[in-house]
Amino acid sequence: MNQFFLLLSILLLSFSCSKESKLKFSPPMSLNEQESQAVDQQSVEANTKDFQVPTLKLISQKSRLSILNNDQVTEEIDLKVEDERYLRSKLLDILDGNRPNTLEMSDIFTYSISFKNDELFKIINNIKLEELKNYKVNISTFFFLKNNKTGYYLDLDYRAGIENDLGVYVSSQLENEEEQVDGFSYGEKPVESYKFEVPGIALDFAFDKLTKKSKVIYTVDNFNNGEMSLVDWKSETLEKGSLLILSNTTQEKIFFIPNGKSISTVLEDTHKVSHYKKINFIKLDEKILAGQILALVEPQKIETRGQVEEIFGAQSVDFVFKEGVTKTLMIQPIGLKHSIHKYSEPQKVNYYKNDDYIRSRYCNVSREKIVTHETPLNMKSEVSRIKLRFNGRESFLTEMVKMGHAEVKTNKKSLLIILNSLPGGGTISNVNLSILSQLKEGKLVQSNGECRLFHYVRRGEVEGDFYIHSVQTEKYDSFSPSVDLVKVGIKTKMNLRVIE
Repeated sequence: MNQFFLLLSILLLSFSCSKESKLKFSPPMSLNEQESQAVDQQSVEANTKDFQVPTLKLISQKSRLSILNNDQVTEEIDLKVEDERYLRSKLLDILDGNRPNTLEMSDIFTYSISFKNDELFKIINNIKLEELKNYKVNISTFFFLKNNKTGYYLDLDYRAGIENDLGVYVSSQLENEEEQVDGFSYGEKPVESYKFEVPGIALDFAFDKLTKKSKVIYTVDNFNNGEMSLVDWKSETLEKGSLLILSNTTQEKIFFIPNGKSISTVLEDTHKVSHYKKINFIKLDEKILAGQILALVEPQKIETRGQVEEIFGAQSVDFVFKEGVTKTLMIQPIGLKHSIHKYSEPQKVNYYKNDDYIRSRYCNVSREKIVTHETPLNMKSEVSRIKLRFNGRESFLTEMVKMGHAEVKTNKKSLLIILNSLPGGGTISNVNLSILSQLKEGKLVQSNGECRLFHYVRRGEVEGDFYIHSVQTEKYDSFSPSVDLVKVGIKTKMNLRVIE
C-alpha cells in the first residue's frame, strides 16, 4: 500500500468548490515540526510506526452569503468565520449523552466552522425577521490551499451543509486540470483563493440553526493523487486494524492499532491518559479486532446549544438572565406612525315634519380618523428608548452600556444587544426589556362640516297660551358630532430573537 502522511489541519472551511485547480500534497512533517504544531487546535496528528493519514491543508479567509429571492441574488454579505473542531465536539457530545456512541471513519475527515452572532447580525440589515422565509442563501467560504509536494489530487468528493438532525448534506465534486496549477503560489491574493459552497438553503432555516450555534459541516469523502484514493485507504486500513482517536483540549491524534493488538501497545505512556474517557472499548489492554473506530477523550465542559426565543409584535419581553451567561438580543424595532387624517364624507339627512318622514338629502360632514402606517426608524435613536427592569430597579440601555454591562451594535433595520452582566449582581434575575414609543395626546373631531341642518318650529297662541303648531327638522341618519381623545405619534413594537 502506498501511504502518505501529513498533518490534518483545517483552520476554517466551507463548502462546494467552484474554482478548479490542482491541489498539491504537502510533504510529511518532521517530528520537530509535528511537536511545534501541537498547540494548533485544528490539528489531527497521525501516530504509530509506518502509519500515514492522507490529508489536505486548507486556510480559510472569509465566508460570503449570497441572498437569493426567486433565484436572483439580491445581496452578498461577507462574514468572518470561527474555527471549530468537529471531531472534538462530536466526542464530547458522545460523552455528554447528546449523541449515540457511533464513530465513523468519515468523522476524521469532517470539519466545521461557525459564525458569531455579531456576524450573523449582518443578515438582518436589510431583511425583516418575518421575511427571512421568502429567501434562500448560498454559503461560500474562500480559502487558500497550502501544499508543496509533487503530485496532485485528481478529484475531490465531499458533502457540505448546515448541521442538522438527519445528517443530510449536499454532495459535490472538484475536478482539476493540470494546466490550471501553472503559476500557482501560496499567498494572500484573491485569485488564489478557492470557493466552497453550501447551495440553496432556506434562509430562515440557516439563520435559525446558525444562531443556535449549529455549525457548517464539511466532509471529505474521497480524493485521489494518482496513487491511492481516500476510499481505498479507508478500506485497506480497516481491513488490517482499527483507529484510535486521542483527543485533548488542544488537538486530536490518530493511532493505528493492528488487528488483535491492544491500545496499550501503541501508546507510549498510558498513565497520561488514565483520566481520559473511553469510547467503544473498556480496557486499554484488551485485544482490538480490525474495523473499529475507538476514542480516548480528555473530559471538558462543553458549551450548551443556543437557546433561542423568537417574538413578533411585542412592546416588551421578559427573560431570565443568569450571571456569567451572555444574553444576546437581535431586535428589529417597527415604527407605526399614528396620525389624524381629515376628510369629508357625504351623510344622509332626513327631513321630518311633526315626526313624519318627508324626504332625504345628502351633505358633506367633516370627519377625522387615525391612520397607521409603518415609518422608518433611526436605529441609533432607538437605543436610547430601550429600558430594562430587573431586581426592583430600572435602567436605560444607554446607561448599561456606559457602565460596561452591555454592548450595542446597530445597522439599518436592527439592534444587536449583548447583555454581559447586571448591576448589583445576583445569580439569576428576571428581566423585562421594553421599548418606549413616541406618542402624545390629540383630539379626534367629527363635525358638521358643510352641513347646515334645517330646523323650524311653528308656534300658536290660544287665549294667551302658546303651543307648538308644527315642527319641521332635519336629522342625520347615522352620524353624530363628537370629540374623542386619542394618542398620536409613533408607536414602536419589536420583532426579536432572544439568544442564550
